[in-house]
Amino acid sequence: VVAEFNDNVNLSSNNKVADISIGPEFGIGFLYPISERNVLQVDLEAGYRWYMKSKSVSTLTVSPKSISRLDYYIYFDEGRINFHDTFFAQTSAVDFGAVNGTGGVNLGAFRRFINTAGVMGDWRPVKQWVFYAGYDYTIDRSLTSSFRNLDRDDHTFSSGVNYVANSRLTVGAYSAFAYSTYQQHVQNDGWNFTTGP
Repeated sequence: VVAEFNDNVNLSSNNKVADISIGPEFGIGFLYPISERNVLQVDLEAGYRWYMKSKSVSTLTVSPKSISRLDYYIYFDEGRINFHDTFFAQTSAVDFGAVNGTGGVNLGAFRRFINTAGVMGDWRPVKQWVFYAGYDYTIDRSLTSSFRNLDRDDHTFSSGVNYVANSRLTVGAYSAFAYSTYQQHVQNDGWNFTTGP
């Protein structure tokens, strides 16, 4: 059972409503080895969130941790290539910062499906050094008509290098460039660049 206090359940910039939610959550998962080097993993955590005062936002919840993932690897002498796909459903607008509850928006109708497919390659010319680069394509779509203005595509390019000092310590540097385009011209397209250790 999970309990939570939220000081703004209607996600409004004015007339904020504080409320307490409570509800059970259940989780299940499995790992299926397709072959020695490939695996299908599914984790699902779902429940129901009851709000004490704001009955209209009480909803079925599917945790963002409930991600299904498929990995496939191709190995070569000094590295490997990974093809992957992950997908999950998001059902709580309270956990989504871009949603505003003003203007009669029904937060109970918030349902989204997010799928990310991509490829990642790593190259290990010597035992201690690993160089890697990849690309991911994400579609984020509303499952109801109320929030189609948030539908977008993300393109993410990433690269980095790691130095494996020993079996317990790896250090490295990482960088990524992501570009987002919205299906409707309500939100602004944007990009971000990340780099660091």
